[in-house]
Amino acid sequence: MSQQPPPPPYGLPPGEPPHRPSNKGRFWLGVALAIPAIILGPLLIGVAVSLGDAVASGSPLAGILGGLVALLLLAGFIALVAIDRTRWIGLGMLAGFAGLFILGAGACVALIAAYNNSV
Repeated sequence: MSQQPPPPPYGLPPGEPPHRPSNKGRFWLGVALAIPAIILGPLLIGVAVSLGDAVASGSPLAGILGGLVALLLLAGFIALVAIDRTRWIGLGMLAGFAGLFILGAGACVALIAAYNNSV
């Protein structure tokens, strides 16, 4: 007579990696992170420009610091898309940026049409 093997213990079996969120979940996380990124990116650039202007007023340091921060933000986004673990978050952020751009353009067209009809 053969016996059934005992049930596995609770939790993960030894050597099995923990569960990672699905690509769909990571994508929607990236879409949700697009809104704070749209706000924080220009804020960081503005802080760098004002810091450069405060340190050396009238010199090109403000523009150089603003450009460097913009390049660092671009490099961070490229790294987010290039790394396999964060790729879907970066692609979701890109889709979120595109969606926000389309919504903004539509709102602009609606405001221009409303202004033209009110005059």
